[in-house]
Amino acid sequence: MTTKNKPLYRVLLLSVLALGACRGEERENLPATPSEATSEMDEPETLQPRILILGNSITAGYGLDPEQAFPALLERRLRDAGYDYEVVNA
Repeated sequence: MTTKNKPLYRVLLLSVLALGACRGEERENLPATPSEATSEMDEPETLQPRILILGNSITAGYGLDPEQAFPALLERRLRDAGYDYEVVNA
């Protein structure tokens, strides 16, 4: 291994160790059995499909009322066409 690769090797090693430590914490919070998971959950809601809009200030409609922005207009047109989608601006 050359001296040029040592910093990269250290960064990769630390990243793997950090990811491994984080995964251990997540697993502790999981239910032990699938039956425990289903018994702890409430009744499932009907999931409505979502469309996530990524854009800039024009897409977000800065300076406009929220119902005049592109996401609201798209959601309205989809509903008029018979599609039940929620359009979310990100």
